[in-house]
Amino acid sequence: MCSIPIEEYLITRLTFTPDGRYVVAGHRNPTLYEVLSGKAVRRFSFEGFVACLAVSPDGRYLACVNEDDHQPKSRGLARVFDIETGDLVWEIQPPRPVETGCFLEHPDGLVFLCREVAADGLNRLIGCPLPGCGVAPGFDLPGWDVREMAACGNGIALFGRERIARTCEIEGAALDFHPFNVGAYSYPEGAPGWVRRIPEGAGPSRLSPGGRMLALDMIDGQAREHYLSLIGLETGAEARLALVPDALPAFAFSHDGGQFACLNEDPETAGGLLRVWDTQTLNPLGRTPFPSHYHKLALHWPKRRLAALGGGRCDVALIHN
Repeated sequence: MCSIPIEEYLITRLTFTPDGRYVVAGHRNPTLYEVLSGKAVRRFSFEGFVACLAVSPDGRYLACVNEDDHQPKSRGLARVFDIETGDLVWEIQPPRPVETGCFLEHPDGLVFLCREVAADGLNRLIGCPLPGCGVAPGFDLPGWDVREMAACGNGIALFGRERIARTCEIEGAALDFHPFNVGAYSYPEGAPGWVRRIPEGAGPSRLSPGGRMLALDMIDGQAREHYLSLIGLETGAEARLALVPDALPAFAFSHDGGQFACLNEDPETAGGLLRVWDTQTLNPLGRTPFPSHYHKLALHWPKRRLAALGGGRCDVALIHN
């Protein structure tokens, strides 16, 4: 459909707007591009490295939060913009990088929620109601370093690491590791619904919109296996895709979380292979050869549009039934 020149890096983020008319991409100062023409429509001022791009369900707002650059003096940054005008709607600069956030529709209206890390390292959810200013209700997450969050019904799904390390013995050596947890919390009460532990070895991850699924790049050191795990959080059902040992897959959920796309290197063809699944059934919807140099994907299923980022370009293609 179009090919958009972009100064891209591995940390560049990519997402569609809910109507599929635009993509937003960038590692700093993300830009809104029209899909049919490839034209840059609007640039949003964000000086930090972008950890997360989120578009509200009604398409009115874009939220950006900053990545952790592992510098001890780096402050956090979260901004919410009006997509139509580019105006800044809300901003916060907590003491530490924010890393993740999401929009949530609940009985009192739309809110944007993000992570705040206190000086003592404890995580707290904070945010703002939209439209307008003010402070949305938040709650503490003791013991969690939150890595991903997504709206989940009238609550929020969270994925992250325990702050306190556990010790295990591997081949006679005592090693510390931080278990990963995934759970659902009510909002605004912050009451835990359920919490489950995820095996160690988790790499890049993605919670689906709606919070039903978790995609994880996993490495099993003992079994010497590298695979992508697609986990149904309510049912525990899991689909696995074997991966090339030293290759990172690109993967994305559609905006409603109903479909999942993954691009990985295919050992049989020595090229790339794109696969799409239905997340309700975990059944494959299709597969096709695809260039393997892309490192970010975005999927808009109602219009069958796939955006792929890599090689200095964002290419938008149609997925045929």
